[in-house]
Amino acid sequence: MKRIWLVALLSLALCTVAFAQDTDYMYVLAYNAGWAAINSGNMYFGNFTTGGDPVEYAETTVWVTVPAETPYNLAANAGLHLANAWRNVENSGYLVQYALLKPGGGFAEWGDNDFANSYVYGSSIAGAGTGTPVGHVIAGQLFVSSAAGDSPLGWYQDTVTLTLYY
Repeated sequence: MKRIWLVALLSLALCTVAFAQDTDYMYVLAYNAGWAAINSGNMYFGNFTTGGDPVEYAETTVWVTVPAETPYNLAANAGLHLANAWRNVENSGYLVQYALLKPGGGFAEWGDNDFANSYVYGSSIAGAGTGTPVGHVIAGQLFVSSAAGDSPLGWYQDTVTLTLYY
């Protein structure tokens, strides 16, 4: 009998206890969206008179800083005084039409029809970041001929919101 107990004890001592086991992975992720900035000057058409030159011209530069090799789109909304399919500057309810044109010449209007779609007559400006400021020269045309003959004297203005998508 002693021998059986001894064999049983030795058997237990040599046995290892097995546990069930499974392995899985947890991915830990973080996305660095980088940083971006827009810096814009104002569009100043200067003085105009009804009955004078039918169109006044101006330009400004919009500076965009986006991380290197990051694609971006720079969009411009319709402004505060959209009427009859035109952006307008306003004074006391009187409107004068104007257009904002994308770089590169021609009459390609700058807008946001490929994003927010508040100004369907123009699309955004596409680019790729360099990590340093990149300038986009925006041309403006003020259609003085659209002003009413009795338009009041003084400042005509509008505010356009610029949005950088990246």
